[in-house]
Amino acid sequence: MVVIMPVDIQDKIANLRLKIAEQEQEIIHLERECQELQADLADFEERYTQQIKPLEDQLEAAKKALDQMRELLLKQQMGDMATVESLWRDSSGQSERYIPPHERDFAIPEPVSISKQSPKNIKQLYRQLARQYHPDLASDEADRARRTKIMSLINNAYQEGDIESLQMLDEATPSEKSEVFDSQMPLDVMQLRALQARHHDLAVQIRDLKEQRHNLRYGHMMELKLEDSLAKARGEDMIATIIDEMQTEYWRYMRELDELRAQVK
Repeated sequence: MVVIMPVDIQDKIANLRLKIAEQEQEIIHLERECQELQADLADFEERYTQQIKPLEDQLEAAKKALDQMRELLLKQQMGDMATVESLWRDSSGQSERYIPPHERDFAIPEPVSISKQSPKNIKQLYRQLARQYHPDLASDEADRARRTKIMSLINNAYQEGDIESLQMLDEATPSEKSEVFDSQMPLDVMQLRALQARHHDLAVQIRDLKEQRHNLRYGHMMELKLEDSLAKARGEDMIATIIDEMQTEYWRYMRELDELRAQVK
């Protein structure tokens, strides 16, 4: 078993604190870049969502209805007595009447916001830990000695305003708390573990933010926005052109759907 000397632990803690500070700065920078890219896309994306997305949904529903009608016609040609209503019940799992795509309501759901719980303040943490480790709760002299040592570390952390150490002890697993209580794991070792976990979590967050930035910079919506800008430079309206094309395709589907329905018995 490798024994880590206190000096080595303090060096590791200091290095990790430095790396974590750098990671936090990088995260701030990445978040700012993502926010700027999102702001740059906001107006175009809102226009696209309001004008194009409902048409995309209607077009997809029309395609699905057309495929279903073709399937129904094929079944009837093969002697199956299926009806439009039965086909709709089979596909939806409900006994509702068939509603053509152009009569359906394609509402866009509102985003769900998630609030974050505020952390405990240092005084609350101190009182909570004192209730767990106070020497007056000892069962014997050996227990009192262990509790006195731990309580001294807790008092020092509180007096120095070291909320990280108190949070780390408060959030430790039962086995980690047991090791601390038995004086087999000093607080600085547990703090090192907590910092290592924090370092890893921040690295994951940085990776995700870089991926988000890449998607914003080179994603489909940004490509459409650039195409729209080029079209405007030529005196054209790209979204209006897309809308016309989608509406033409939609009504072509609907005419074919009506023709197939006329053939269904």
